[in-house]
Amino acid sequence: MEWLLAALLGGFLGFNALATPDRAAKTMEASLRRTYPQATVNAEVEGKKGRAVLKGHFRRVRLEMSGIGDIDNLPFSTGKATKLGYLGRLELALSNFRFSGLPIESSEFTFEDVAYDFNALRKESKLSIVQCGPAQAKIILGAGALQQHFGDSLEGVTDVKISLRGGLLHLDAKKKLPLIPIGVPFHLSARPIVKNQNEIWLTEGRLSFENTTGLSLRVNNLLADLNPIYAFDPQKKWPFRIQLTSVAAQNNQMQINAALHFANMPQLSQGREEAQPRIASPLTWAPATP
Repeated sequence: MEWLLAALLGGFLGFNALATPDRAAKTMEASLRRTYPQATVNAEVEGKKGRAVLKGHFRRVRLEMSGIGDIDNLPFSTGKATKLGYLGRLELALSNFRFSGLPIESSEFTFEDVAYDFNALRKESKLSIVQCGPAQAKIILGAGALQQHFGDSLEGVTDVKISLRGGLLHLDAKKKLPLIPIGVPFHLSARPIVKNQNEIWLTEGRLSFENTTGLSLRVNNLLADLNPIYAFDPQKKWPFRIQLTSVAAQNNQMQINAALHFANMPQLSQGREEAQPRIASPLTWAPATP
């Protein structure tokens, strides 16, 4: 997914000294639309014109895209840099796409005080972050995004339907009885919580089903089959560590909030010019966990 921010920043590096943030935004949009004609794109760029644009220095960049297809990673790599570009604030809003196979209704990522490898962007069309301040993410899942996952996880359970309301996940389905080819309807309600920083689990499970003799179904067994319902970056391969801060179930949506901690300590190879945006104090960064 490195194409995303490569197009975001790299498409206008050939502008002359009269380059402006507005022209940068239009060039960015055109580049992304050529690559992904099925997607809708909107770009906003704020900052000084001329030399600052040519050096990749911007006060704020916002990219909105819908319908980009399947992705499986954050759109960054990391490494050292011989020449730096700077972003005071980067906003990335993506909607109606699949992330590691999970349908995402909408997402919003914000990154403050970003330093990146200008030469890697110019020569390799690759965004390599060297340094980053505070970052946040908000992700919204629709109830339908969880139905296939739950149906695949529960043995002998069919006709799964999910709803999200009142802080709870509600699962309605049918359980097949032994030796009888029918399904008995049951209802499971449970509260989604954050666990192990990067996982979403169900707890406080309650189970009810129609009066049927011979049906044995334990709520703990159901939760054990489902948990965790989703884990972000379980292999710790992303350049940002995910720290989920909250998860809520309401309005038939699961709303997930997270802090993103840049995994690498800064490795800057040159000083900053006064015109460049402020870079956050190293005290705000979190190194990778062993």
